[in-house]
Amino acid sequence: MSYQSIEDIQEQVLEAYRTKVPRKIVGADSKNFYGYKINATPIVIDIKPEIIDYEPTELVITASASTPIADIQKTLAQHQQMLAFEPPDFNNMSTIGGTIACGFSGPRRPFTGSARDYTLGITCINGKGEMLKLGGKVMKNVAGYDASRLMVGSLGTLAVVINVSLKVVAKPAHEISTVIRHDGGSTIDKIKSICNSNKYPLSAVFADDSDIYIRLSGPEAYLRKSVNAIGGEILDHADLFWNSVANQTYKSFNRQLPLWRVSVPPATDTLAISGAQLIDWGGALRWISTEDTADSVRQVATAVGGQAILYKPHDHPDNSLSIFHPLSHGIASLHKKLKLAFDPENILNPGHMYLDL
Repeated sequence: MSYQSIEDIQEQVLEAYRTKVPRKIVGADSKNFYGYKINATPIVIDIKPEIIDYEPTELVITASASTPIADIQKTLAQHQQMLAFEPPDFNNMSTIGGTIACGFSGPRRPFTGSARDYTLGITCINGKGEMLKLGGKVMKNVAGYDASRLMVGSLGTLAVVINVSLKVVAKPAHEISTVIRHDGGSTIDKIKSICNSNKYPLSAVFADDSDIYIRLSGPEAYLRKSVNAIGGEILDHADLFWNSVANQTYKSFNRQLPLWRVSVPPATDTLAISGAQLIDWGGALRWISTEDTADSVRQVATAVGGQAILYKPHDHPDNSLSIFHPLSHGIASLHKKLKLAFDPENILNPGHMYLDL
C-alpha cells in the first residue's frame, strides 16, 4: 500500500495558503459525525502508520498521526502499559491523530487525566505550510504554556497533526468491576457517596437508568476490601463492558435521536432534559439522547454551571443546529487570536468548530 509523504501534505497546505482556498483535514474519518460540516477539498492524512519511538522505561511513545489507536494499545500492552485517558476507538478505525485533534477521553478521564494531560509533543503543519515541533518527549517544569496542548481538541482548525508524543502509564496490577442494581434511591446520591469518600481506588463510574457500574484498579486485596464495602455484584466480562462505554457501542448510546454531551459539576442532580440520560465520569459527564431544542438543553446546562455540545446530530447533517456551547466574549477573542497566529488565511477546517473561526 502506498502512503502520502509528509512533504506531499505540506505542499497541499502551502498551495491552499497561496491560493487562499480552504481545505478539509481528513484522517480515518471515524469521527466525521463531530463538529460542523465543511464544504472544502480534503487533505487526506494517509501517511505511513507507525510507532516512531517507544521506550517503555521512559513511559513515552511517539507515533505518526495515521497510527490506529488499536495498534498503539496492543504495543503498550506487551509491556503492561496503556494510555491513561482511555481514548475511544470507533469501529476499530480511530487514529491517534484524530483522537488528539478531537481531544476525546474515555471513562478513566476524571480519575487519571485527559488526553491533553498526557500530550507531551506534537509535530504539525500550520496554516502557512510551516512545519512546527511543539513540546517534546519529556515532562518539563518551565514557565509558559506548552503549545502542543493547544492542538488537543482544536479539530484541525490550527494545524495538521503529523505525529504525537504521549506519556503512558503502567497498567493496573488488578481490576475489578461491580454493578449496583437500582434500588429506588437517587443514582446521583449513591455516586456522590462513593466518589466523595476517597476510600476506593476508582478508575470509572458509569450509570444508566437502572444500574451503577464501578471499576476499581489497584492491589488485589485492596480491591476485594473495596468491593465488599461498596456492595453490588461482580461484573463479568468487565473489559468488554468498559470498551462498549468508551467506544459508545453500549446499547443506550444507539438511540435514533440527537446525542448531547453535557459537562456539569459531578454532584449535579438529574438534568431537566427529556430522553434517556447516561451518567459518566463519576457524574461530571451526561450523555443525553433527546429531541429537546438546542436552546433548551443549553439553558439547563448553563443553569447548573455546565456546558452542552451536540455530539451526534443524528438526522441533522447540515449546519442548521448549534453544535458547540457558545463562548464567552473573552474566550472567543482568544480563539480568534490563536486562529490568526496559526492559520492567518483561515484555510484549515474553517467553521468546523465555530462557524466564525
